[in-house]
Amino acid sequence: MVLATEFRKYAEDCRRMAAASTSCDDRQTWNHLAERWMRCAVNADKEAESRRDGSERASGDATAASGPGNRSDPAGGLTLQGVGLTP
Repeated sequence: MVLATEFRKYAEDCRRMAAASTSCDDRQTWNHLAERWMRCAVNADKEAESRRDGSERASGDATAASGPGNRSDPAGGLTLQGVGLTP
């Protein structure tokens, strides 16, 4: 599954939890988490586009082969630290 799509699914799950919550505080917390997951999705989209653009410009460039978009991890080097979702 594409990372941004997965993040959007998590956001939707949080929205469902917010809708099912009886406590105002719980709803706010779930909605806040949904917003953070959506920011992650937007950032993942930007990162993926940046990698695509970079690979088109740097085809055959040795420095592009070692960049974050070419790592073997499924997140392509993308972290959630910037949006506050790290433990």
